Amino acid sequence: SFDLEEIELTKEDLYETLQISRISPYVIVKASDDNELGKIFGLGVSGFIGSVLEIEAVCFPTPEKGKGKLRFNETAGSMTKDSVFNATSVVRLITGMDLSDFDVHVNVIGGGKIDGPSAGVAITLAIVSCLTKRPIPQNIAVTGEVSIQGKVKAVGGVLEKIYGARQAGVKTVFVPKENEKDVPTDLDDIKVVPVETVQEIVEMALGKN
Repeated sequence: SFDLEEIELTKEDLYETLQISRISPYVIVKASDDNELGKIFGLGVSGFIGSVLEIEAVCFPTPEKGKGKLRFNETAGSMTKDSVFNATSVVRLITGMDLSDFDVHVNVIGGGKIDGPSAGVAITLAIVSCLTKRPIPQNIAVTGEVSIQGKVKAVGGVLEKIYGARQAGVKTVFVPKENEKDVPTDLDDIKVVPVETVQEIVEMALGKN
């Protein structure tokens, strides 16, 4: 039998356990007042806990037109593939630029897993930003499925995502207009903006090139 009074647990013991287990702290992403090209915060939910996902994109013109390739990390979830392909159609709709003339790489930093198609809008905006050289404020976050017509469609877990964004220091969250009923009315330290199209977010949030 153990005598609990004889067990001593130090801060160093806890740190070593966390290091060995590779356990990350709950909030590892923090918003800032910086502006960056091709990088945006998406939002996810694990259980009942919302979290911020760092999504980035880089774009390079190809030496030969029409020979561009699209890459993304499939560890983010099988639904990410559909979101990325939908995003390419919307990017052309918004910018008039043909993605086949660019090598585009989309990445979810840290290998975070995206729940369903809810990062479609974030992926679209990251690509638009890197193609057009319009920076994205790093104190905003977005969630929503994107249709090939550029509409922002409803997703689940909006309430949890908003609280996750707030904990990470995000100042403004863009959510689907269809989810407006899920937004709490007592929020005073984070702004929630319901939108119907990706173009609305581009006009409101992206900087000038």
